[in-house]
Amino acid sequence: MEILEQNIPLTHSVLSISLKEYARLNDKISYLMEKGELYSLAKGKYVTKQAIKTNLFLKYQSANILYGPSYISRYSALSFHGLLSESTTIMESMTLKRSKIIENDVGTFHFFSQPTQAVFSVGVESKKMNDNCSMLIANPAKAICDIIWTTPNLFLSSMDDLIYFLEDDIRLEINLLKGTEIHQMEHCVQFGKKKKDIQLLLTLIKNLQ
Repeated sequence: MEILEQNIPLTHSVLSISLKEYARLNDKISYLMEKGELYSLAKGKYVTKQAIKTNLFLKYQSANILYGPSYISRYSALSFHGLLSESTTIMESMTLKRSKIIENDVGTFHFFSQPTQAVFSVGVESKKMNDNCSMLIANPAKAICDIIWTTPNLFLSSMDDLIYFLEDDIRLEINLLKGTEIHQMEHCVQFGKKKKDIQLLLTLIKNLQ
């Protein structure tokens, strides 16, 4: 069955087209899930066994369709961009909806609420992962902003505090932030939360240029 060879997340509507010869679609989907050929991400969203076996970016692509609007960010984005010395297991994203944790056969997905719509799409890139699918992911600077915005009881009163937070808590290679688009950071300072903390980050990035 050709649909079972797909290695990207699938929606119920896609399955309804691919399995249109079956009069009782939901029964067929349940049968494929019982056989272990199809796995549920969330209601109306699925992945194939082939995808789990072969798609290295399945967690990233799944995160985008699980709970939206959303984009991959925080430690998951930093790990993808190669800025962390350690890998991450939980897929982290930002969303305009309320915070939510979803667990399924692909992994654990943590969605953090970003209520400030004015900065939501700033610093978010579309990365094409294969011929059929792309994903939305924060660039490194925006991912750090999201960490700062969503970390409770975080107080950065000086540049030393910020550098300690980046190097010791996040374990980030600071020099890799060279080339960050300054205007995006200025927008986050102007319209986002924790303006003093983000201003420190902006100053640090400017000093790296």
